[in-house]
Amino acid sequence: MAGSIMLKTLRRNGFMPLLVMAQVIFALVVLVNVGTLLRQQLAPVLADSGVPPGQILMTKSISADLASRSLWKASDVKTAEHAVKSIPGVQAVSVGAGLPMMASGLWMHLLPTVVGSHIEADADGFAGDDVANALGLRLLAGSQFSPDQLVRGGLDKVFSDTRAVMLTQSLARQLFAHQSAVGKRIWLLPKKDPNAPALRVVGVVSNTLRGAVVGHGTHKTYNAVILPYQLDDFPQVAMIVRATPQRRDAVAKQLPGVLESALGIDKPGSIKVMRYEDLREHTLHGNKVAALLLAVVLLMVGVVVILGITGLSGFWVQKRIRDIGVRRALGARRGDILRQYQFENLAVVGAGAVIGVVLGLLVSVWLQTHFELAKPSWLAWGLGVLLMLLFGQLAVLGPALRASRVPPVVATRAV
Repeated sequence: MAGSIMLKTLRRNGFMPLLVMAQVIFALVVLVNVGTLLRQQLAPVLADSGVPPGQILMTKSISADLASRSLWKASDVKTAEHAVKSIPGVQAVSVGAGLPMMASGLWMHLLPTVVGSHIEADADGFAGDDVANALGLRLLAGSQFSPDQLVRGGLDKVFSDTRAVMLTQSLARQLFAHQSAVGKRIWLLPKKDPNAPALRVVGVVSNTLRGAVVGHGTHKTYNAVILPYQLDDFPQVAMIVRATPQRRDAVAKQLPGVLESALGIDKPGSIKVMRYEDLREHTLHGNKVAALLLAVVLLMVGVVVILGITGLSGFWVQKRIRDIGVRRALGARRGDILRQYQFENLAVVGAGAVIGVVLGLLVSVWLQTHFELAKPSWLAWGLGVLLMLLFGQLAVLGPALRASRVPPVVATRAV
């Protein structure tokens, strides 16, 4: 009986339900896609860095031009590392390329692929002679690089001569699921030739933030490949230094002068040294601003949806005062009137949510194709639908309660 009354009412007053459905469709598309963007922006901000707190220092890119040279030689790199290791409190040093937060000014974007399969993952590469140790990463399986695995030369040698790699735990799981990654073979980039030289995974280390931390999904935040590389004939270098927490600030003050002297740089102040935490804060400042703006958008859309549905529901109730009075006079209780409006709202919002999911999927595919934005998960769509239903019930609760309290004699006299 109540269901047939509801259907007749919806058919007779079709314009109001359509307006509510339009609001729900718009809100669902916006909330889910913006919410996915918000999650993507917050992923590196909330992620654990994976490095020991209060120990890591990093230099920004040091150009060979500062020493009136065209390229840095391996001998220059070794001299600089030995000089830095002599500073009291220094525990480990590594010169490299493609370092965290793009400190080296170079982004090494890789697509490691399992040999003999189509399994691949999105990752960044850290190339250096002792990167894992300098970052304070824990060896979870396998071994560190041996001296004979160190590749020397220009950056092209990394891609042509490297035969051993280490993976972060996150990347190892994506490539090899529940199997041990140690001893497995991968390519740095997808290969069509199955006989092409492959790289052997010699070790798995604890997770750390990838080089370019912005713009990747949560599950990709820690995807990094560590490559054994001795820089030679390279235009710019950057350095990771791990010091004891008690001595890190003192090391940071001495480091620029020591490097300028070791590298033959006669321009004081040209080497910039930053604490890992400060470099991360600087790198992710844009993420925090974007996350704040996206959160404001989500809040505004939610408020507009609740107010919109509340206003439309209140107007709809006012137009149906006589119908309510007739139902009350025929014996309908307050609970019956309240449930009628709640069920009507549930049906209308539910229909809008279904259409919103379909349109939202099309919008997300378009955004992914043209702007490389993350595609919302099915869980996000499910949560979005539940949120819309909750918003709808909250919005209609006030008008429904007022309608249920209308005395029959008042309602039947309404014009």
